[in-house]
Amino acid sequence: MFRKLQPFVLLAFLTLSQAACAGDLVVDGVPLPSGATVATTTTGSAFQQWSGVWVGVWLGSPKHILLVESIGEDGAARVVYAIGDNLRAGRQRRWLRLEGVASGRTLKVTGKGFSATYEMTEDGGLKARFEGGDSVIGATMARADFASLIRPDAIIAWTRGKSEFLQIDLVEDGKPVRLEVVVFRPSGVGPFPLAVINHGSTGRGTNPALFAETWLVTDLADFLNDRGWIVAFPQRRGRGQSDGLYDEGLAENRMRGYTGDIYTTFRGADRALSDIDAAITAASPTARRCPDTGARRWKFARRRVVGGLCRATSRASRRRHQFCRRLAQ
Repeated sequence: MFRKLQPFVLLAFLTLSQAACAGDLVVDGVPLPSGATVATTTTGSAFQQWSGVWVGVWLGSPKHILLVESIGEDGAARVVYAIGDNLRAGRQRRWLRLEGVASGRTLKVTGKGFSATYEMTEDGGLKARFEGGDSVIGATMARADFASLIRPDAIIAWTRGKSEFLQIDLVEDGKPVRLEVVVFRPSGVGPFPLAVINHGSTGRGTNPALFAETWLVTDLADFLNDRGWIVAFPQRRGRGQSDGLYDEGLAENRMRGYTGDIYTTFRGADRALSDIDAAITAASPTARRCPDTGARRWKFARRRVVGGLCRATSRASRRRHQFCRRLAQ
């Protein structure tokens, strides 16, 4: 696994010198220079495979586009390196042109204070590795058609994960609630074990834009998929594209973010655990019917994941301890 997997540590992105401007092409929030073009290569060229454009996501955010504009017979490349808004780091969308060097199935691009290495996979995608300071993160990128990518109505598959919606038993303001869950499936034929992964951080809770960001970790999904696990990232109420209001320990004046009041914090934790329990309960029948997932393995994954969450919080209160024991049964 990559070390220091923290979205806010992507300091090297601060070096992007060309901010987005009105004349840029914008691909689902990621800017490209208006004159960007895909490299043309001769048939049979040693680096013909590097003529193209790829899309992906660094860690879980921000979105990333790599466009190779030129590639020489010696492997010297010129690329457009572009990212979307990084809400957690408080950085805006950017692009810049960089020099790179291709060697066989590897392309290394160097910027001020960072480098990015792209290794081509058998299906033409890329395994990307970003290094800046003491931070190392990764991304899995898919080849895209440039003309289709820049269409105004283009729908971009930034990750292999597919967003699905679970109809849960919770009701809010008299309305049923649906929770978004992003599912990453491994290749091959199952049955596979299922890992359910969730995370709660939205910084200080003062930036509502973070609530609407669908949280996932592509590195972790890839790591588990490579080992034969299906991975699901459920988004709790008011998070990502899930229905409802995000209200997990926020002050009465929501503009002030999270409160330090212990009872408000505990109620928020209980609400979060209720959402995860509802998501697991809603997904359970589907998982048992799904040919990809065996019932015994689903039960094992559920107990391990929920049990780990409960062990981390069971000392908070007797009520939560009893709640977690019930979930783990």
